[in-house]
Amino acid sequence: MRPFYFCLCCCLLLSAPVFAQFSRTIAEFKRDRDQETQLLRTQPLLVVLKQEDEKQLKKLAKKPDGLRAYQQSIALGNALLKEVAGPG
Repeated sequence: MRPFYFCLCCCLLLSAPVFAQFSRTIAEFKRDRDQETQLLRTQPLLVVLKQEDEKQLKKLAKKPDGLRAYQQSIALGNALLKEVAGPG
């Protein structure tokens, strides 16, 4: 029973410095996050649109419904990206 209590006391003593280190790191992360958000708002956003994959087109060539659904999903995804990114 003594080794158990000894290990428990060691864990408690070691956990205080470890917790202090993590809490300080988390506080620094939150503070830097606000600064980074302000910086990102002033910079332009680069959006990469998805293109149809030739291999996937060949696989779906025999299935017209699948090919149409694949093309529509890519077109919809690109349209949503353009909408979210905005005109700028």
